[in-house]
Amino acid sequence: MKKRLEAEVFGRVQGVGFRVFVTQKFRDKLTGRAFNTKQGNLKVVAEGSEEDLKDLLNVLNKGPLFAKIEKVDYSFFVAKDEFDSFEVVRDGNIFHDQKNAFSNLSKKILK
Repeated sequence: MKKRLEAEVFGRVQGVGFRVFVTQKFRDKLTGRAFNTKQGNLKVVAEGSEEDLKDLLNVLNKGPLFAKIEKVDYSFFVAKDEFDSFEVVRDGNIFHDQKNAFSNLSKKILK
């Protein structure tokens, strides 16, 4: 039975390639979206097998090389089957998206 994971990752998670890291790693196993929040966090909504979602949760707790994870809030639900693929959601065009991500990264570094 398919399940749904909704997770928010806090810490230095924007501007470090986190969204691409996650979606590429699980593209063949899960469907869903990974996107940055205006508060500087990463949100992931994914659907698939419970085992694959638990693997994703482990990856979210570690992150890519330059990420620094403070905490991950998450919940499991019944899948809604609303996604066809696992993709990065960008905030506007790529330049606007990257500007926002690096702005949030600099705020985290300068804390």
